[in-house]
Amino acid sequence: MESENLLPPLFLDSNVIVGHQLSPYHRISEPSDNIFQGKHPLWWSDKVRFECYGHGKYHGVCHTQCRAFIREILRIKYAIDKQTFSKEQLKQYKYLGKIVEKLLTEQNPTEEQLLIWLDLSLQSYRNNYNIKKAYILQRLTLHTRETDYPAITNRIKDLISEAHIERDDSDIEIWLDAHDLAVTRDIKDLIFVSDNSTHVTKAAHIICDCTKINKIQELKNYCTQH
Repeated sequence: MESENLLPPLFLDSNVIVGHQLSPYHRISEPSDNIFQGKHPLWWSDKVRFECYGHGKYHGVCHTQCRAFIREILRIKYAIDKQTFSKEQLKQYKYLGKIVEKLLTEQNPTEEQLLIWLDLSLQSYRNNYNIKKAYILQRLTLHTRETDYPAITNRIKDLISEAHIERDDSDIEIWLDAHDLAVTRDIKDLIFVSDNSTHVTKAAHIICDCTKINKIQELKNYCTQH
């Protein structure tokens, strides 16, 4: 137990949570699952929670992508039923295309076996969404930021602009959430984990120089090593 407490805390970007919520069929489910099944203390913020699960009329990315997965499953089932399904069509499916293509290549299922797989996937998404969400809410510790940090915000924006890195202001707000967590809890070794290479990985040096985030870690580093 003592060794577990020595593990550095992880602050999770919203994409990590989406990958676990939509496991096992999301593109980043494996490393996301590994994080949730690990022993690191896990944190998120109000803004990350809102991005993932929304509030009021906004349902959040997890719900939106879950509905998209279900629609694609139903479309493939319909194509099989109408005998119009082909492997070439999989390029049309943003979420399930590569997953089904890999299944067809590695296991070469019959149409009946593919339909069974699709039915099980559909049942899993419909029945397990709230169960998985409840687990995520229990596993993560929520941090609420009450400070704006305008000087840090402007410094980050200036450095990102000078480095010609694409900027997303919502990402900056989440970095500040992690910074505030490190400051208010006196955390020296906080690691920010994200799958966002466009806005986060490219700006890692800027984020760490301007905030109390100790390290930026790409989600792919948590993939199971084979």
